[in-house]
Amino acid sequence: MPAPEYRPTPEEVDDEIEFLSQLDDEDFAREFAALVQDLPSTARATPRFVTGLALRSDALSRRAMKAAKELHRMAEDHLVEVEDEPRRAYERRLAAFRARMETEQVLLQIVADAYVARRGRMPTRASPRRRAADELARRHPEEFLTLVREEEAKDEQRRKLRRGRGGPARRGE
Repeated sequence: MPAPEYRPTPEEVDDEIEFLSQLDDEDFAREFAALVQDLPSTARATPRFVTGLALRSDALSRRAMKAAKELHRMAEDHLVEVEDEPRRAYERRLAAFRARMETEQVLLQIVADAYVARRGRMPTRASPRRRAADELARRHPEEFLTLVREEEAKDEQRRKLRRGRGGPARRGE
C-alpha cells in the first residue's frame, strides 16, 4: 500500500503567503530561486511544495511574476555555484534554470488571468493596437475621448440605419 500523499492545509499555505509577503524583493527572489533549484529552505521547516503553492497564489502571483522576470534576466547571479563544475555543465544548468523561469512565468500568467476571470472580466490577448490606444489615452485624454465619442456616434448611426432598413448595417456606410 503506497504512503499517503502529503497535502498541505490551507493554514500552512496562508502562513507561507504571510511569511513571503513580508520579505523584501531580494529575499523574495532568493526564495523563488531556491524553489526552482529545489534547494533546502533557509532556516525553516516549510516544505517546498507549500512555498510553491504560496508563490503561485492570487496574493503573491504578481510579485512572483516580477521576480520570475528578474530571475530569468539575471540568472547567473541567482544560480547556486557548484565547486569544480565544468563550463558546459554550468551552461546546461543555467539554460535549465532559465527554461524553468519561463515555465513559471507561464504558470503565473495563468494564475493572473484566472484571478481576473473569476471576477467576471476576461483578459484580452496582448495587442499592440490596444497598448497604443491605452498610451494615446494616457498622453492625450481629451483627444482620445473625442475620438471615442465620434466612433460611438458612428455606431449609433449604423444602428439607426439598420433599424430603418430592416437589415444589418456594414462598416463604412
